[in-house]
Amino acid sequence: MYGDPKKNLQLYTGELDYETLTKFIAEEVNLPCSAKREMWCKDDDHALLYNVKGMSFDQLSSKIRVMKDEMGKGIRLAEEKMDSTEKISEMLYEKLNEAQNIPGNTKRLNDAMEAFEKAELARMHAEEEYKTIVTKPEPLELRLMIEVRYMRQNGEEVMF
Repeated sequence: MYGDPKKNLQLYTGELDYETLTKFIAEEVNLPCSAKREMWCKDDDHALLYNVKGMSFDQLSSKIRVMKDEMGKGIRLAEEKMDSTEKISEMLYEKLNEAQNIPGNTKRLNDAMEAFEKAELARMHAEEEYKTIVTKPEPLELRLMIEVRYMRQNGEEVMF
């Protein structure tokens, strides 16, 4: 089995010889960059890891808090946008129902329908934005800082 256990775990059905397995792992298996396993880091991630390892426990704690606060703000703003577009859509749905109950007022009905459709598109867009934000993985820098801080907190050696 391979893949992301949270998203799409798949059964490996390829050949089991060394060359085929090595090629498969290089192409399909993405191991996360880690302070404990630098060999999994891409070339451009090594500088980031080196900088993170050079930070003190207090610096790490402070920067982690700032980054998490920023992520939280983004989520709260997306929630607020989603809530407000939903309220607008509900209000315009009521206006549409009112317009439907007034016979012979085609212009008002068409205007209400158009406004409601635009509001629904905005609501759906806001929901998609929210889903994108909340399912976005933590930035590598944050993951590395949390890992290094944990290592320092538990007396583990942080090698440069």
